[in-house]
Amino acid sequence: MKTNQELLDIEKLHVLLRIAIDDLKTCISTPGYVIDMDNWVYHRDNTCYVCLAGAVMVQNLKDLGVQQTNWAQALDSLRTGDLIMAWCLLGDRDDHSLAGPLEDLWLEDPRRHICLDSTKQSTGRILECLEARYDFLKQKDI
Repeated sequence: MKTNQELLDIEKLHVLLRIAIDDLKTCISTPGYVIDMDNWVYHRDNTCYVCLAGAVMVQNLKDLGVQQTNWAQALDSLRTGDLIMAWCLLGDRDDHSLAGPLEDLWLEDPRRHICLDSTKQSTGRILECLEARYDFLKQKDI
């Protein structure tokens, strides 16, 4: 488990995504959790429903206030393939100078369209998609 400060200090998208994938896998393998990419976190009938960002929230992030929203949105942007938005949201960056280079890099990746709408995919397919995105981001050191 990471501390709140360690998570807040993350600057690389691939580092954040690795944490999220691992937390999502923990939720998948833990009774009482259901993966639902339409909502961050909600509870109903002794079940906790989480998306990618929600998995990080329940496994790591405790009381991050407004910053938590940026993390959740950055992870959602990573999940749906909006790399530029994810970059801008991570750390609440206003620097859009990397938008062009990031887009060019993203367009190089033939796997970028694997899972544009993961709300309609199986959990296995979602993980496959996220792992492909992680591999791309790590390879490019983003």
